[in-house]
Amino acid sequence: MRTQKICLYIAWLLSTLAFIGSIYYSEIRHYYPCTLCWYQRICLYPLVIILGVAFFRQVYDVFAYAIAFPAFGLFFSLYHLAIQHIKGFTSLHLCSSLISCSAILDAGLGYITIPMLSFVTNLAIFILLFYTRERSINTKSQ
Repeated sequence: MRTQKICLYIAWLLSTLAFIGSIYYSEIRHYYPCTLCWYQRICLYPLVIILGVAFFRQVYDVFAYAIAFPAFGLFFSLYHLAIQHIKGFTSLHLCSSLISCSAILDAGLGYITIPMLSFVTNLAIFILLFYTRERSINTKSQ
């Protein structure tokens, strides 16, 4: 049970930090989000509430409610990375003419870009949620 609580807390903390980071980049650094960035945010923002409520109410098996958000976030961030780093990989034309999804904005961390931060955050949350689910199944069977 303690492992579930820690995993859920870390997942909530990651989503909260990513939420604050996305607001920081758009409102303070004036990196206006492209279409794919908005899709990634749509996948991230509900996790702050879902995981926060689950943690504070001590409901540790939120896998079924939350897993779709980081899964879709992984898809959008991976697609965004492909657009940025693989030449000619713009088949869906999701981006508007004002803000290009292929533009690489430095996140202030060297080579690490904002879609890379999104990918790592979504992957970590996905793994933490899956591990929390596995722990709850093993606990119930004993």
